[in-house]
Amino acid sequence: MQRNTLLGYRFLLAALVVVATAAQFARSVLELGFDPWNFFGYFTILSNLLGAYALVWGAVRFIRRSKPSAAYEVVRGSATAALAIVGIVFGLLLSGIESDAVIPWVDTVHHVVMPIGIVLDWLLWAPDRRIAWRRSLPWLIYPLAFLAWTLVRGAVVGWYPYWFLDPADGGAAGGPGGVALYSVGIAVGFFAVSALLVAIGNLLVARREKHPTRRPL
Repeated sequence: MQRNTLLGYRFLLAALVVVATAAQFARSVLELGFDPWNFFGYFTILSNLLGAYALVWGAVRFIRRSKPSAAYEVVRGSATAALAIVGIVFGLLLSGIESDAVIPWVDTVHHVVMPIGIVLDWLLWAPDRRIAWRRSLPWLIYPLAFLAWTLVRGAVVGWYPYWFLDPADGGAAGGPGGVALYSVGIAVGFFAVSALLVAIGNLLVARREKHPTRRPL
């Protein structure tokens, strides 16, 4: 039962994200003519797809009974932390923003269902092994790379996915200083969320080692 629950949960959640993203792509790009590069320039879209990939990878490696993989650990940890940030930032900064281009149920999947779902996956099916703090540092590569790419591309094409990354707005502080302030805040938040996930994951691994009732998933 546990095996079927895990596989069903991961495959269904990943499928839901793919269907939701495809529906929004059809609406934004095919119907309304939104630039496809801009569509995939949103951290929310990329993080949801990364999360779906991590879920499917986790399900497949469980089927194959693969040994612990450092690469999988990085992808899963990075995706989980990123989607937790998506949920938090949406609640704090973006929940009041409305757009006729956004499909409501897709918005809910991307900003609520998937962030909660992948964090639950972390809690219900703990990592294979204890995670050293230094092994969580590669989780920061994805958000830092996204930030760098967004700022460079935005300066070239004049488009930014979020108002707080646009120097023309720059958030409450205004200008590049505001962008820097929000960027540092999000980076710190990502590091804090990553540290929390590591601590929780290690606690769950320790509990499993003390009371081994099931093998790592």
